[in-house]
Amino acid sequence: MKALLGAVLSAGMGMAVELPLPQAVWLTYARNAPTHVQVNWVTAQPCASTVRYGADEACVQRAEDQSPVTLHHVEVPLPAAGDFYYRLESGGAVTAPVKFAGLPGEELRVAMVADWGFAGADVSAILKDEPHLLVTGGDHVAGLHGNGTAGDAAKTNLVPHLKLLGAYPALFRHVPVMPVLGNHDREIRPRGKPETLKDPVYDVEANAYRLLFPLPDDGWKWRFEVPAFGVRFVGLDLNHVQDLGTLLQTCHDYREASEQLAWYRGVMEGPGPRFTLTLNNEKSSVVQGLAKGEWARLMRRGTLTATGFGYFAERAERDGLPWFNTSLNGKGTVYKDPASRFIASENSYLLFRFKKGSATVRVEIKRLADGQVLDASEWPQARPSPR
Repeated sequence: MKALLGAVLSAGMGMAVELPLPQAVWLTYARNAPTHVQVNWVTAQPCASTVRYGADEACVQRAEDQSPVTLHHVEVPLPAAGDFYYRLESGGAVTAPVKFAGLPGEELRVAMVADWGFAGADVSAILKDEPHLLVTGGDHVAGLHGNGTAGDAAKTNLVPHLKLLGAYPALFRHVPVMPVLGNHDREIRPRGKPETLKDPVYDVEANAYRLLFPLPDDGWKWRFEVPAFGVRFVGLDLNHVQDLGTLLQTCHDYREASEQLAWYRGVMEGPGPRFTLTLNNEKSSVVQGLAKGEWARLMRRGTLTATGFGYFAERAERDGLPWFNTSLNGKGTVYKDPASRFIASENSYLLFRFKKGSATVRVEIKRLADGQVLDASEWPQARPSPR
């Protein structure tokens, strides 16, 4: 990072020194469609934010923000098709070019992971799938407190998430990530025993997460569409719902009169693409009963629901809607869904495969160790359900 701040022109050659990339560089989408990509990184000292980009490694175009900051977010426009590269620039010097996964021509591949905070994951199998997007089911870190940081000070503690982002450069530098919140992503105090608590355990507003990940809508809930493939992903804030109104509350309100449910209803009952995939961090059988079944009714208007609640791999089917669970740490207690059709205690991830013009999406539950397909199923485009 110091090199990023201190690089100067080479006196002997008159050519720009090539900067090393910061360890933590990651991509996100901050809009509801992939017209632009957000390039994010951190530096040790405040400086301007400059990204060079283009269709080849020369990266002749530039996007910048001259405000001196240590947490950098720069949005750059994406071409409708073709290759795309970016470089970071500082003091007239630039990093080596990084090729962005970009948007595909014939098949869109989206990987989903969960519970990274409790797994030392080897992502080689995921990289071999060459995903164009990475979505999550929450719990990317084990918590925000520790090492002398707790309470309000932990609300903006970026270190745990930055360690994760820096540990997997081959993934996060190349593939945009659209994360969904779990409770651990905003845990600012140890849970302890409920009867001994005096202060909130979680930052419901998820300040650290929202600072790091520029996402559409409110960030803690979001929707993202890929029109070329007729696909929409919706990220919800549902986890530990039983703790609403207590010092253990972690997620936003989900009840019948809540903002979150009204927003989701507007998304699901309005015009939409062929496929809608809803992502969250709560147990599927629990979601079924929330708001007198309204969440489940709206989810049935889409294609499928996927979560990272449990430490196992599962496919359940209920009322024509598949419910998937995945976890990078798949060796925990198994909470089998009554409607389960496949279940395995395996470290796993999901791969969603959309072929242009197809009326179905293929969903693969894959073993993390070697990418072996443990379960595969095909699901049709959304069919609106009656009230």
